[in-house]
Amino acid sequence: MKEKILYLFLICILSPVSAKAPVWLTDTEKAYSQKNYITAVGEGENRHEAETDAVNYISLYFQTKTDIHCEAVREYNETAAIFAKSQSLTEHSVISSDAEFFCIHFTDPYFDEREKKFTVLAYIDRAEAAAVYGVKIDENMNDIHTILSCAEKQPEILYAAVAYKNAEIIAAVTGELIHNAVLVNPSSREKYLTDEKLLSSVPSLLDAEKNAMTFCVKSVSYDDRQITDTISSVLEKDGFSNSPDKYIYIVFYDLVFREEKHDTAAFVYPTLKISIQNKQKKVIESYSKVYEKCGHLNLEGAYTRAVMKITDDINKNFLSIYRSDGRN
Repeated sequence: MKEKILYLFLICILSPVSAKAPVWLTDTEKAYSQKNYITAVGEGENRHEAETDAVNYISLYFQTKTDIHCEAVREYNETAAIFAKSQSLTEHSVISSDAEFFCIHFTDPYFDEREKKFTVLAYIDRAEAAAVYGVKIDENMNDIHTILSCAEKQPEILYAAVAYKNAEIIAAVTGELIHNAVLVNPSSREKYLTDEKLLSSVPSLLDAEKNAMTFCVKSVSYDDRQITDTISSVLEKDGFSNSPDKYIYIVFYDLVFREEKHDTAAFVYPTLKISIQNKQKKVIESYSKVYEKCGHLNLEGAYTRAVMKITDDINKNFLSIYRSDGRN
């Protein structure tokens, strides 16, 4: 009998059972008023599942996906070739289709013995989150102002487009941050009106620069219509203007094939070099790629496969020449 009593006593002190449901569960408004907090209750078979469930619900408040991203800090480097001096700007926010939300805290879990489940409350302190958003928004806006200033002073249109493109990326993220900042603190709406006006103007600045950047495409040696058309199409789809007669830039491409013949098969080893030159014949940007061998029963088939591989690469990667996330 003593052993049984001792056993029951140990169960009581070691079990995560709460004798009484916490106030945050029975009267959430009293514990965490909606005026000062954003809250959501989550349930699960363990603490982790309960916290994840709570975050899923709290994310609905921000109308975003449920993935939680750690803050990503990515360097945006403006090279000396683009601007008069080299400088480094930090992009302070996650580049993602998901809006960010910060300062999520959790209560200690409550275990319901009858339901055999854990319950936890996720909460965001509105004042704390508003302060965090404010810092991140200010940092991003400073970066955008710096980039736009550099772009306005840049005489080379393509380089200005590079800057405006990066400003557009940061502007999209900053717009999401402002949206969430206003959600946690509605009274801050007026505070961000000027910032939002500037952010909304960035895409049109980029479009104007692209429209001014007229180009034509020419081959250096091996002239292939598919390659020419693919380069032109990629640039046009991104907003640049193809103008064979009134161009500012010439996009030269050079294709080199090394052939290898065997009794039963043939192979070619393709190399592509693309350079963008201004009217002063200065190379503004370049792109190059050495491809793996392409084989077929005959050389004609090998060349066909090689061109298909090259056009696919151009479609996927050529525009990296003017984007900060993959400059060559």
